Amino acid sequence: MTPDHFRALSDGGEVPFSEVVGVLRDELTSAGQDFAEVETEFALLREDPVRRLRRQLDLVHGSGLGLRILQQTLPVAVDVWPLMPYRDRNELLRRHYRAVHSLCCPMPPATGARLLAMSEAGRLHVVGGLDDVRRTGEGFSATADGRTIHAGTVINAGSVAPHRVPPAAAPLVRSLIASSAASAHPHGGLRVRRETNRLVADGGSQECFYALGDLTFGSLFITAAIPVIVKLAREIAREVLTP
Repeated sequence: MTPDHFRALSDGGEVPFSEVVGVLRDELTSAGQDFAEVETEFALLREDPVRRLRRQLDLVHGSGLGLRILQQTLPVAVDVWPLMPYRDRNELLRRHYRAVHSLCCPMPPATGARLLAMSEAGRLHVVGGLDDVRRTGEGFSATADGRTIHAGTVINAGSVAPHRVPPAAAPLVRSLIASSAASAHPHGGLRVRRETNRLVADGGSQECFYALGDLTFGSLFITAAIPVIVKLAREIAREVLTP
């Protein structure tokens, strides 16, 4: 699972997602790991959240390395993503984006342990199907899945749609597009040149504008994970400092 390997596989063309999965399978096999461990996690995406948290915390000190290897491939995904056919990228975003994001970007174990302890003490309840939240005299009243829940504190744990530009950044994005300094990507972010992370407009790279993070969604895949941010920030710094 290296950028050079995938560039060789593409031979100037594309690398289907099925081939990316095959390379990951070979990577796990060469490390003595069972690919079924990763497949199981995708199959259990809808299990009870508290049961899932408890089970995954147990995996932290387990002998299986499948998920850890998957998480280490995140920086490589930045280079693989542009090589995949557009239809494969579109399907991955539509069906598996949140699953991949949750498995590749887990919360710290210490945070997970605190949440589990709060749940077991009856201080934290995880609910889905949220319809409405209203402030009451002593906290909040929430309607979820047809029932009403009363709570002192309500935490919104649902992430926004991946294609949304953050509201605070919307004026900047509109001005960049209007001035032809950037162009919109069909999946919602701004187009960037993968080799440099420079903004792309009118088919050419901008000399002075670079993008990092959620604004690059579409051109890149996982955009806000710390390993990805570090990798791209280093690359941009080299670009800026190179004479």
